[in-house]
Amino acid sequence: MDKIKAYDQKAIRKSTKIAAMIAGFALIVIGLFTYAKYSIPVGIVLLLVIGMEKEVYITEEGIEVVYNLIGIKHSDKWSFNSISDIHKESVADDRFYVLHFMKDVMSRRVVLFKEDADEAVRLALEKNGNIHFADVNKD
Repeated sequence: MDKIKAYDQKAIRKSTKIAAMIAGFALIVIGLFTYAKYSIPVGIVLLLVIGMEKEVYITEEGIEVVYNLIGIKHSDKWSFNSISDIHKESVADDRFYVLHFMKDVMSRRVVLFKEDADEAVRLALEKNGNIHFADVNKD
């Protein structure tokens, strides 16, 4: 197994990105030519947020979240040894499961295709036998 890529359910549509980019540039221009200087940083932040991409992977080591902000990559990793609980949840779309990985007081929600979710749970339990696994939809 190489990597299991999580399904991106919050992908922004192209039309929304274009509208946000226009709004970001408009806020910067308004800030330059009026006294509303607060609109410049708001416009810059809006452009940066639209340019950011996030990908989640389940790897042999654990969960890896890769953030890409206009060519600058940052990776956040949770090893399976640091994960204490995994909760599997069914959703309305029968093709997917949602896995909730718990680490201390933090939780990471990952949407995976059913066969990928089963493989991820199997791998996590194989790497760390102390992980508590629960299917929240079963009574």
